[in-house]
Amino acid sequence: MKDISLEYRYTLDDAVRAAVEVTRSVIWFSRVMPWLGAVLLVVCAVSVVAFHKPISDLTAPIVFGGIFAAMPLITRWSAKRRARELPSLNNLIKWEINDSELRTSTEGAEARFVWDKIIKVHENRNGFLLFPQPRLAHWIPKRAFQGESDIELFREIVKSKPINYCWEIRLGLRS
Repeated sequence: MKDISLEYRYTLDDAVRAAVEVTRSVIWFSRVMPWLGAVLLVVCAVSVVAFHKPISDLTAPIVFGGIFAAMPLITRWSAKRRARELPSLNNLIKWEINDSELRTSTEGAEARFVWDKIIKVHENRNGFLLFPQPRLAHWIPKRAFQGESDIELFREIVKSKPINYCWEIRLGLRS
């Protein structure tokens, strides 16, 4: 198979998006929390309006509902705060990918992986997460690929390996 060469500048947006996507991929409950928070807030509002419950009796559900509903914003804020301290931020990142291994390099660092060490690949509309460990992932944005044919070649390589591969669409998860 053909080698795939990627090169991109790792921006703050990439770092934030990668952290958010890893959180969503690893902590499945993070997808449910905003909905649970919205339900809690609606139930509290209905309790106050329809059943004339005092707001003071609903303090805990309102606080938890607000926190749960705001979880995507909190996650993004936390990821942005942490991303500003990354040494690889704004560096040029290069990947060389073929059927037997993946190599990545940036200023001051190099890494090489054999496909057997990747346990999961999660694709979404913006890029790929490569998991060498259950809670650690490498982000490859789709904009780094030279074209749709390279993205398709990458998918073919991944699918030819005994790796858990899944891709996400906006309204659900497909495996």
